[in-house]
Amino acid sequence: MQTARPETPTSTSNAIQEALEGEQFESLEEANQFLAQQSHLQNSRVIDDFVGLSPDQIHRFLHAPYDSPHHISFTEQLSKQPEAPILTLFNLLVEALGEEGAKATAKGNLPIKLCRNLADQYWDDDHAYMRKFTSETDFNVLHALRLTGKMAGLIRKYKGRFVTTAKCKKLLKQQGIAGIYLPLLKAYTTKLNWGFRDGYDEFNIIQHSFLFTLYLLQQFGSEWKPEQFYTERMIQAFPMIMQEVYPDDCAYREPDEIINSVYTTRSIERFALFFGLAETERVGKGLPSHRQIRKTPLLFELLHFHTCNERLN
Repeated sequence: MQTARPETPTSTSNAIQEALEGEQFESLEEANQFLAQQSHLQNSRVIDDFVGLSPDQIHRFLHAPYDSPHHISFTEQLSKQPEAPILTLFNLLVEALGEEGAKATAKGNLPIKLCRNLADQYWDDDHAYMRKFTSETDFNVLHALRLTGKMAGLIRKYKGRFVTTAKCKKLLKQQGIAGIYLPLLKAYTTKLNWGFRDGYDEFNIIQHSFLFTLYLLQQFGSEWKPEQFYTERMIQAFPMIMQEVYPDDCAYREPDEIINSVYTTRSIERFALFFGLAETERVGKGLPSHRQIRKTPLLFELLHFHTCNERLN
């Protein structure tokens, strides 16, 4: 997998240095103003490795995803009830808790009987093997959802029982299941640690760049593309991720193959697909087979990227 070299702080400094050549300033204030203008100019330039975004936009994506209205806007109230696996499972959990809630186990988890009932409803016959577990933590997707629901203020433990909160009940009454979509999304992307669900290394940039993943889907997701297509653009934009692969992990696989496994697991399968923002199909049979993905209408309704030329909208 070949990746282009991205714009770096060094190259930005070199560009500013070149702009300084031949310039003369009558005061320190004038020099600082010139430097500030040049810095803003460099950070506002569209970078090919960022797929048409600027360093400033990428910075906002990473560090202020829900507080950058000039770059990204989210739909606070969806026009219809969205379809997404996370909402299916959350709705099942709410129904199972009912008005009385469910008694927590000694380890603070959902009772096993409730978990198994949910698994029977959530997994189809092709995933029957996923129903075999002995605790909530073994039901990986439910465990992640329950933690996310707590972080979103939708579920809490009260007097030893798991119950839905007043906030959750109000949103469901006013907007239906659509009302809890954005709270779950915010908690899942900014509070839940994606890495706890797998045995891979941290690779925090994968979670922090979730908006960049959605941007890529908006940009290229109208047609089916292999998952690796998105991994390649992730590495192109953030090549420093390759340095996070431990040498011992490369005994049997190349670093880019490891990154592809982590990225497709966390960003595609357990995020974009889980939230109904992408759909998938498998192409081929046996070992040569691979998954393709494309965006769903929900992605376009959920958020809009305000790029320099508004080409996504």
